[in-house]
Amino acid sequence: MGNTGENSMRLNNLNPLALGVSLLTASLSQGTAEVLTPTRALNANAFTDNVSETSLAMEASDDTIIASWWSTAIGIQFARSADGGLTWTAPANIEGAHNQYILKASGNGLWSIFDQYNLTVSRSTNDGLSWNNAVEMTSPSGINWGFFSLIASNNNGMLLLSSFELNTTQAQVMKSLDGGLTWTEEGVIPASYVTNLVHVSGSTWMATLTGTGEVVVSPDNGATWSSAGAPDSFVPLGTPVIESDHAGTLVAAGNYRISISSNGGLLWSPAQIVNQNFASFSGDPSGPISSSDRSFICYVGSDEWKFFSHTTIYQSVYFYADSALSAATSYNGGETWTASEELVPDVGNWYGNASYAEGLTNVIAAAQGNTVLAWDASNLTVQGQPTGTDGDVVYRVLTKNPPVAAARDWELFE
Repeated sequence: MGNTGENSMRLNNLNPLALGVSLLTASLSQGTAEVLTPTRALNANAFTDNVSETSLAMEASDDTIIASWWSTAIGIQFARSADGGLTWTAPANIEGAHNQYILKASGNGLWSIFDQYNLTVSRSTNDGLSWNNAVEMTSPSGINWGFFSLIASNNNGMLLLSSFELNTTQAQVMKSLDGGLTWTEEGVIPASYVTNLVHVSGSTWMATLTGTGEVVVSPDNGATWSSAGAPDSFVPLGTPVIESDHAGTLVAAGNYRISISSNGGLLWSPAQIVNQNFASFSGDPSGPISSSDRSFICYVGSDEWKFFSHTTIYQSVYFYADSALSAATSYNGGETWTASEELVPDVGNWYGNASYAEGLTNVIAAAQGNTVLAWDASNLTVQGQPTGTDGDVVYRVLTKNPPVAAARDWELFE
């Protein structure tokens, strides 16, 4: 069960009511060195593409990773990796031209891209090798789609969707077994807005409600929902992001902190600070006026989890003193965590500094033991090297098995 000795931080998630935590230091790689590969481009487009990547998504399923982005000039493009993000196919187009979209893997080689604006879906049945043209989504007679923002997968062929209508106090839950082409009406969640919709294990799903932080659980694939209360640990997390290993363990992350549930979201461990680095940011002697944190959590496999925190310390509205991307790892299902280490320290020191793009992680995904971080570099240069005259989707991979061939520290993007 990984390192549970004196060089780790233990979260008592097996007993969510337990208090206290011991925080010492540990190696992020736990004996096997992990390498953060150089920054490379998923889309190194020339300025004639006139690309502004305002939407970026990435998912992993069946050891395949697909990244997609929206371009003002081209629409939706995607790239595919079959080796844990180390190499990618050339960008290709998928029918659809709106930036309000969701990329989702159903499992078993079935992928979907949902256009929230036009209520259409484009599907791939061969792990993203080819895609069908966009078609209109269908739902039961009398069901108003309203607007949907969350779609979750059980990685075994089933999708759940939460849709809300204006001037209502509940979200309609619908289920699809064909990658989102057709939907059946399930139960309702007693809230207009749902923050997280997550598959737990088997037929159990959970959701969190916007504003109250309340957790609701469904034991029957969305047909019925009941409240599990509002966990006290969610208060310091703010509005957390929640991920699942699809086997009963859930990890909630936010504001440098995490909380664990090992019983389907009914009980949660006390919130604990994982990213200690934010406290050491010095910045300008006058002191920061505020700080912000974007938390990312993903399940790598075999009880391994990764927690990423992108922290920015602001001196004023337009000036920031420090910004860093940090990571911590759990090798035992979230029970203990390594001390947070800066993957990319001091990535910016003034508003508009090009190096800020280096730490701006938008999405993450994990496959084959690797973790991929991707972001939109948009019109910036990094460490003195140009990334382009328009916008570039770039990525790095945290891996124990880096490519044998040496690569330049920075690839020049057109």
